[in-house]
Order: sequence, then structure tokens, then C-alpha cells
Amino acid sequence: MEYMSISRRSVTQHVATRGEIPCESPTSSEQIEQYKAWFARDAERNSVLNDQKKIKAYQDESLRSTTVNNQEIRLFAPFHQEFSALQTFTRGQLCTLGVLACSFLLGIFFFHIGMVVVLIAFISIIYLADLLITVVLSAQTLNLSVEEHIDDNLVNALQDMEWPRYTILCPLYHETEVVAQFVQAMQKLDYPVDRLQILFLTEFDDTATRLAIQSLHLPPHFSIIIVPDGKPRTKPRACNYGLLQATGDYVVIFDAEDIPDPLQLKKAVLAFANQGKKTACVQAKLNFYNSEQNLLTRWFTAEYSLWFDLTLPGLQKLGVPLPLGGTSNHFRTYMLRELGAWDAYNVTEDCDLGLRMASYGYKTAVLDSTTYEEANSQFKNWFRQRSRWIKGYLQTYLVYMRHPQVYLRPERLGEFLSLQFFVGGKTGVLFINPLMWALVVGYILLRPVALYHVLFPGPVLYMGAMCLIFGNFFYIYSHLLGCMKRGHYGLVKWTLTIPIYWAMASVAAFIALQQLIFKPHYWEKTKHGLHLHNASSMTKITVITEEVNAVEGVLQFVAELQAKGISASQTGELVTTNVSSNISVTNDDIEIELTEQTVRLRMHTSAEHIVQPMLFDDSECDDTTIRLPRWTPVSRRNLPDTPRPVENDAECDDTTIRLPRWTPAFRQKLLDTPIPVENDAECDDTTIRLPRWTPASRQKLLDTPIPVELEQIQDVSVSDERARPLATTVVQLMLFEEQER
Repeated sequence: MEYMSISRRSVTQHVATRGEIPCESPTSSEQIEQYKAWFARDAERNSVLNDQKKIKAYQDESLRSTTVNNQEIRLFAPFHQEFSALQTFTRGQLCTLGVLACSFLLGIFFFHIGMVVVLIAFISIIYLADLLITVVLSAQTLNLSVEEHIDDNLVNALQDMEWPRYTILCPLYHETEVVAQFVQAMQKLDYPVDRLQILFLTEFDDTATRLAIQSLHLPPHFSIIIVPDGKPRTKPRACNYGLLQATGDYVVIFDAEDIPDPLQLKKAVLAFANQGKKTACVQAKLNFYNSEQNLLTRWFTAEYSLWFDLTLPGLQKLGVPLPLGGTSNHFRTYMLRELGAWDAYNVTEDCDLGLRMASYGYKTAVLDSTTYEEANSQFKNWFRQRSRWIKGYLQTYLVYMRHPQVYLRPERLGEFLSLQFFVGGKTGVLFINPLMWALVVGYILLRPVALYHVLFPGPVLYMGAMCLIFGNFFYIYSHLLGCMKRGHYGLVKWTLTIPIYWAMASVAAFIALQQLIFKPHYWEKTKHGLHLHNASSMTKITVITEEVNAVEGVLQFVAELQAKGISASQTGELVTTNVSSNISVTNDDIEIELTEQTVRLRMHTSAEHIVQPMLFDDSECDDTTIRLPRWTPVSRRNLPDTPRPVENDAECDDTTIRLPRWTPAFRQKLLDTPIPVENDAECDDTTIRLPRWTPASRQKLLDTPIPVELEQIQDVSVSDERARPLATTVVQLMLFEEQER
């Protein structure tokens, strides 16, 4: 470990000599003085390049509406169509794809299997080239990494400097689960608060997240920004709007679940000082704080460790453009404005901006400071996130291949190679992998030796065998190296199973391709906060109403809880803001939140609690379903005196409630709470079809509060063999909005 420390210090000195701060020792007095001089020069440069006239001109251009295809759009950034993913395929690209497809079909027609041999040979060459580049990158990084390492002692020695102004952009959408965690991480940043601006970028309709932020009563350097409604609703569009409000000389993006290194902002500033004037971005490393949560998070962590600890530093050493990460990229603000900010139509705006910086002649440096994120722990959520990433890489590749002739100049050869191998190539192999795996499996199962001798002539066979045996071994080994370099020694054994993860990525790639064609700008939201709650240990009850008067019922409910001894004086907290309908109370047993017209109650319980279905007479029950006897006209007339069963996973639309199973507590509560339903409701064995609610029936329901008490979940007796453990119970009582015609 001592050798690694010495190596990194020597790298810092080597890099610094190419920038603005030559140095001999990380904490020498001479270097401190040189940094102080740089701070003065940087402040003067920023005052010139970030003057109010230039900022006002940028804002005016960014706020100007643009008409594209007879549609008015507001992207909050200068619209450069040549760099925009608004148009997925150009006419020239469609013609090229058509020519390639026709050539392949004609080849099959005239040359038959010979055309397939040519295709397999071409694929084998791509695989072999990708393998060789990966080997070179890994060797370069392990030998001598050029990532920017800033010693903590140096940062502490500059503690009293007047640091430049810094803006943090945090785009949020439905992130109530992780807001408190993010705020805590921001408050731990070691940066002068009078030089810091933190902007929460919230969407127009995301009232819940704004109220969650307001309830934290944050200091003045935190601000909530409401992004005006519009299309496309994407993270880059929100960031563009945030940039219009930014006052910092430097700007960084953090995602809602991020926990950055507390010294990262200062280290980024010093990295800019070391790297020189042409460096527009400093990319911090990313990794995960829940790497051991399950198998999926282990794979995800191994992948990130390889990408950020080996691949990106290797790309920097080769001097080729870096596809940025989605967070923790630090920019010089005036350069970001010069670049035109982010492309609102690209769903991986980070990758796009990394290539665009290179086309402008700017550089990116990797900073040896880590931001920890939440690794996706749910497979469905992972597929949504990964398919969006792959779709964005496809968008970026298509954008920068609109005019491939621009890369013919020698000085742009690095850009071309980075685009082909790390944007297009890494994405393309995800589509090819299933075909090659099928060929291997077919050979093992069917043994068509003669056919495979034709498909794989000598040179092609050797290339294919090398990629199959050595290539797969090395890719697994490179993930192992990434885990070792990061210090995730417990994940090493799990890298042996990572080919399953590659297969999942191929599935996500085909989902991405489908979306690229039919929904190119659709942003699939990644749910965050999955690491914070264990679904098997929490009961969630949601009551949705459309009347503001519901607040009175919640206040009464809170008073009842406080009367039972559940109050802020214990382990919980009662928060009331200036918004009259925003109330929350929490403690170890229960969480209640009222956001405008929505009441959310979460009650912590144990998976050991089990429930017994309680049935009507003549009802039949299995593990999860109650089949009700057919309702008669008499029972329909008496429906207001009969509770409607509403339980977990109840499905509702404007006129229908589909009934799953009962629990005893809510049945008893609902027995005491008549629900007004029109007499002409239609019913069959399992469904009550409700007519449209009238104002009178809605008012009657408002006047009939449904009591919700803590005892309804606890101490449930068991006397039925069909009872099952209670995992999560969701009760939804929904008022259907009247549609006046």
C-alpha cells in the first residue's frame, strides 16, 4: 500500500507540471504559494468570463423558444440541432442502413453461406479489437495511472483560501425517500457555505418532493427551483434550467441518492488548477454504498469499479474523449455555457457532453475522489435504468456519426476511436453476444462439425477461439482487478458469475432498441431509496381523497396517536410547515405524512405477524382471493350498510373495484364505516361496478371518517390454516372524480 501511495504522489507531480501549478511536494510551502497565486488568477478570469452581460446574453438565448417540425419547444439552453438527439436518424443514416441491409440480403442470395462466413469474420475482428484495447487500457492504468490525486493534507493547508463560488445542481423527481439523506451529505461537504449554492431542481408537478425539502428547514444556500412544465421531461432539461439560476464559477451535478466525498469540491478546484486552462470537466469516480445488498448490487459494483477505476483513467492516459458519468462531473461554468449545456433530448446527456467537449477542443480529467451512489437492487428497476443508458449511448453514437468525414483529420483520430469502441462498440456487442452464445450452445448440443468447419475457417476459428476462451477469461479478470483496486475484496468471488449480468445487459439492449425507434426521448425513471426500507418489515396504507377537508381528519388522527403516547416527544418528530396541508409525524413504530390531498401512513411491523381472512357467509377463499356470492337486488339496496372489501393490491378504475382478500382489522373498521354507493351499482361474483360518484355521495363519504389505529396490525390472532405471513398491506380508498359533460 505504501508503494501505491508513493506512485500516486509522483503522478500528481507529473500532471501538475503540465498544468498551472508545478510542484515538488504535495504540501510544500512553495506549492501553497503557487496555489494562492492561481486562486487570484482564477478569480480574475472568472470575473471576466462570467460577467453579467455574458450571462444575460446566454440566458436570453436559452429562454428563447425554438420551433422544430412545427412544434414550439423550450429547452432552456441554446438549441444546436447538429448536436441534438431530437432527430434519431438522419436521412443519410437511414439510406446507409438500407444499403447495408440490401447488401447483406444480396450477399445471402448470391453467395449463400459465404456471406454468413464474412459476417462472422467481421464480428470476430470487432471482438478481437475490443479485447486488445481492453488489455491495453488495463495495463496502462495498472502501470501508471494519470488520474488526479489531491492529497487531503494539501486541501487542509489551503483551508483559509477564498475558494471560488460553487453551484450544485440536484435534479429531483419523486425523490422523497432520499431527500433527507442527500441533504445530510450536502451539509457534510467541506466548503464555505457563503461560496456555495445548492439548487434542488424539481418538476412542476412534484409537490411531494418540494414539501419534503421544505420540512427540513434548510439554510439559505439551499434553494428549491421549479422547472416549468414542458417536453421533453428529462434530467438534462432540468439541469439546463438550473444552469440559468447558477451563480457559481464552477458547477457540479449530484443525483438525489449521492453521498460525495466531503472534500470533493475543493479537490475538484485544485484538479482544475493542476490540469490547465483547456480542461472543462473533472469527473469524480463513482461507486456504491450498498454493494453487498444482493447479487445484482454485487455485479453492478464490479462493473462500476472496472469502468471508473480502470477504464476511464486509461482513456485519459490515451488522450481520447471520456464518456462522462451521470453525476459528479464538475465544470467550469463559462465553458459549460459555451458548450450549450446539455442536450435535453439525449437520455445519456453525460456521454453526449463528454464527446462534445472533445469536439470543442476541451479535455476531461478523472479525479481520485469518490461519490457513493445507490446500486440498483431490483431487477425490474435495473432493466429500466440500463435500457435508458443503452438507448442514450445509441442516440449519442448516431448524433456523432451524422458527419463521419469530420474525423478524417489526424487530430480527431482519438475522438473517432473513442466513439467507435467505447460508445458504439461497447453498445453494439450487447446485440451481437446472444448470436455468438447461440452458436456456441448449438455446437455443444448438436455437434454440427462439418457446418462449423465451413462457418469458421482457420483464421476466423483462431480469432473466435481466442475471444471465447481468453477474452471471456480476461473480461472476468478485469472485473476482478477493478474490485481489488477499489478494495471490494468480498466481491471477487462474485465476478465469476458476471456472464449472467452480461446476458441481462443484452436483454436491456433490445428493450433500448425498441424504445429508440418508438419512444426515443422517453426518460424511464429510476426509483431510488430501495436500500432504506425493507419491504417485508413495513406496512403501508394510503388514503387518497380529492377534498382539502381531509386535513381535519388527519389532524384528529394525529391527536389520537399523541393521546396514545406516540408524539414528537418520543423518538419521532411532528413537523408543520406554512403549507396548511403538509403534516407529518414519525417514530420507530409509525410514520404519517399528509401532502396536500394525500395521506400516507406507514406502520412498522414484523414479518412474523400473519393475518386470517375474514369472509362473508357463502364466500370461498384460497390463498389470495375471495370469491363473493352474487349480490342480489336486496343486498344492493343495503349496500351502504355493507363494507366494500378493499385490501392490498386492490385495482380500481373510474367505475370498478376488483377485490382481493380481506384482513380482520380493516373488515371490522369498515363494518363500522358505511360507504355510500349508489343503489344502481352492478355486481358479479368478484366485482362491484360503481356508478359515477355524485357531489352528495362524495360529501357523505367525507363526513364518514374511516378510523385507522395502531392496533389494527398488531396482535392478530391466527386460527386458519390458510393464513399467510403479512409482508405489505396497502389499503386504497379512492374517490373517483366526477366528469361533468
